[in-house]
Amino acid sequence: MAANRNNEKKEAKDIKKLVGNPKIIFVMGGPGSGKGGYCQKLVGEFGYTHICMGALFQKEIAKVSFVF
Repeated sequence: MAANRNNEKKEAKDIKKLVGNPKIIFVMGGPGSGKGGYCQKLVGEFGYTHICMGALFQKEIAKVSFVF
């Protein structure tokens, strides 16, 4: 059991070395509330990377084919 915990700690350290310590910011709000504009400002002023979850979800849904 102790060996399993040591492996988990080692894996966590390896992941941290790989990705560093990123800052993650969630911008939430209703439709038309200015989320996109705010994210553009964050990208422009601070050089953050914008990942739009809505677009990712739409792409994943488009991958699924439904047969009726």
